[in-house]
Amino acid sequence: MQFLADIMKVMEKEKLITKKDLYHLTEAQIIEKIENCSINNIAKNFAIWKNATKIKESDTKPKGKYYVSINNAKIRYINPLVRQGSEFVRVSKISMVAKEEINKAKNFTTKKYAYLDFDF
Repeated sequence: MQFLADIMKVMEKEKLITKKDLYHLTEAQIIEKIENCSINNIAKNFAIWKNATKIKESDTKPKGKYYVSINNAKIRYINPLVRQGSEFVRVSKISMVAKEEINKAKNFTTKKYAYLDFDF
């Protein structure tokens, strides 16, 4: 999402899009403007971002790459109430698999930065 915000910032600065456009154009029209943008490799980099299936991670700031900090990313998990007989209990209380998966989520750590192979 940060990449889209950064694209909008550049396009607004270059007067290729206005704040009014963001309220009056459809998402498809905004995407079309991005995909047809000829400055700063926006269209090319957007295509890379849009088609990315994997990101790279690093503990040091990547040089010459578009990156975002993920150091404080919140890892989310659910532990729903389920019916067991006439009672409701947390799934982690009755399923060892659920308990293990929740513990994995709680202990999950990432590197400090996520990046793609382009500079923006």
